[in-house]
Amino acid sequence: MPASHFKDLNPSNVHYRIFASVPEGHTLEASTIYKPVNGECPEHSEAFDWELSRKRVELHREKSGSKNEYMFKIPMNILVMGCQLNAASSHLTLKLNYGYGSTQDTEDLYFISEQERREAKVQDEQLGSLNQVRLCSHEFYVTRLGSHLKKSLSCATSDNGRVHSPIFAFEELGGETITYLFSKGGEDEPSSPRSWVRTAAGYRPCVGGDYNSFCKDPPEFKRFKMGERQCDIYPGCSLQDQP
Repeated sequence: MPASHFKDLNPSNVHYRIFASVPEGHTLEASTIYKPVNGECPEHSEAFDWELSRKRVELHREKSGSKNEYMFKIPMNILVMGCQLNAASSHLTLKLNYGYGSTQDTEDLYFISEQERREAKVQDEQLGSLNQVRLCSHEFYVTRLGSHLKKSLSCATSDNGRVHSPIFAFEELGGETITYLFSKGGEDEPSSPRSWVRTAAGYRPCVGGDYNSFCKDPPEFKRFKMGERQCDIYPGCSLQDQP
């Protein structure tokens, strides 16, 4: 089970931080995985080694003046059962709650030691920037079972020159802040455009228009559920509600 925080883990006084700004309606969770330093841990039983091999610590958000901004302060290493564990990776989970459901996307940040850099021949230009930008999109679809409208969340780099899972030099990380700027781009779109018809009032799903199948010509429309409501159109619900 993940540790709730750094209590009883003897965290170091040297930290790095992750700052993130997220779009309205989104929330963020974060964790860090710690692994033992090569050659610095004593011999242990298999059960003990398993505890040490991958220690996940859930991160607590520091106080912020904005509900859409997150700051996490993360020790570079911790001490577990006399063994030093270094931060090996951090993980961000961006969540979208849309009233009648939720969805999420994840970001992974990896930390590489100087020895690992030499062995893998990782060059400076291959390391990640401290400033990361992500453009997020929402797609919607109707489930085959129950005809419920669901959404999916996907975030990608807005600069093709940046890798999606950046790598950072561990020895250079102390005292630094990694910044993530998440923004939403454009309007919601259907995950399977040919299964929907776009009208002046919004999108309508077709009868028989299952995922990746075509609408008929002329199209026949079906109803779907948004929460407990029976709906005809997205992003609204009832055609009678449209101006």
